[in-house]
Amino acid sequence: MARKTKELYPSPTYVPWVTIDGKFDKKSMALIESNLINFVCLKANPRPIECPNSGATDYLQQNQETVPSSAFEA
Repeated sequence: MARKTKELYPSPTYVPWVTIDGKFDKKSMALIESNLINFVCLKANPRPIECPNSGATDYLQQNQETVPSSAFEA
């Protein structure tokens, strides 16, 4: 893991340093830090059964281009 961490661009400046599909994105990181469960529930396709079925609209729902749904595939 240390080798993979050294290869990241931009270089991590703090932890946790979350990457999606091997890439770091400031917008995604801010959303993940503010509400990780909400981020996963809104981006995962299919939606996990553990996610609440709320109709609330938030920033992430309005900006779907940030992270591809494929980032959450197993």
